[in-house]
Amino acid sequence: MAELTEHTVFRYPPHSFCATPEFVADELIDALMGVLQRAAAGNGVPQVAGLARRALAELKRIQGAEGLATISEFVAHEFHMCPDDLKSRARDQRTAFCRQLTMHLCRRITGKSFAVIATHFNRDYSTVIHACHLIERRTQRDAAFRVFIEKLEGSITQTVPATAQG
Repeated sequence: MAELTEHTVFRYPPHSFCATPEFVADELIDALMGVLQRAAAGNGVPQVAGLARRALAELKRIQGAEGLATISEFVAHEFHMCPDDLKSRARDQRTAFCRQLTMHLCRRITGKSFAVIATHFNRDYSTVIHACHLIERRTQRDAAFRVFIEKLEGSITQTVPATAQG
């Protein structure tokens, strides 16, 4: 029996995108979303349109979770915590505050629903609502805290906070 080599299974040379996976991954996702959106329009077979709509929803969910994870990791790093601590059941004051702050920033930056954010943090959606209201009330009455939040948000989104502009 002949020995299988890489060239036996993959007869053609690798595609050019194999060299830079991060850059090309975004292009592939964009192309996939375009194809799925056209298929979801329903111009063809109804079963295909339904499958395309479900695939689009799942792709958007994955992309949203990626954004929430990025924000969580950034805030955890700023507070010298492990990102998993924000998802843990820990209820000590420091961890709870960082979790509430992160939930608030996730909501402001991504605009995701309370339920999606709650799922990311292994919490109930009412916990996210409470966290957002709590942080919002504090920013309204504490100017220094508001500036801190805006700077943190600006660091995450790579924008200049409104209070830092002349």
